[in-house]
Amino acid sequence: MKNRFNPYTGGAIGINWRTIMAQMNWTKQIGTIATALAVVFSIWMMATLGVGEAANVVISPDDVSAATNASFGGVGGAVDYLDRVAVAGAFLTILGTGGFAVISKSKDNPPFVNTLLQWTPVIIGFIAFSAFNSEIMALLQGDRVWASFDDVQNSYIGFLAFSMVAGIMALLDNRNNKA
Repeated sequence: MKNRFNPYTGGAIGINWRTIMAQMNWTKQIGTIATALAVVFSIWMMATLGVGEAANVVISPDDVSAATNASFGGVGGAVDYLDRVAVAGAFLTILGTGGFAVISKSKDNPPFVNTLLQWTPVIIGFIAFSAFNSEIMALLQGDRVWASFDDVQNSYIGFLAFSMVAGIMALLDNRNNKA
């Protein structure tokens, strides 16, 4: 018997591709791996900077060292608003459920905290895509020359890139679960 194409399922009659893709759950697997890599890169960034200096990036960027300004802003540059938000996201990634789970979703939390914890990878991914697209794409495509950058820059872009991938996978997984 010849297989006929079914335009509603996107394949041969009798095959439900949506069910097959849901069983594979590739979005959750890629998202989990990307989250783990984002946690590793954010820990590396915090270890390289020092927790106090990383906190200064978020809270008091005028008090960071010249080396930190150079790492975030290049020669003559400085820590800017997006760097501050991204480093705050790195703290949240480490302390949240993807990292050490010091902060986790709970019915006792204000709804804002639970929403923030749930959507952290998507928020950081949007910042990463909108502000650091060329650097992230170079990393994901294998074109990044790691030796040309210091540890802070490498771990920062690694954190942003894998947060972006985790965010995309979270959106796709959420879409698949709602379908």
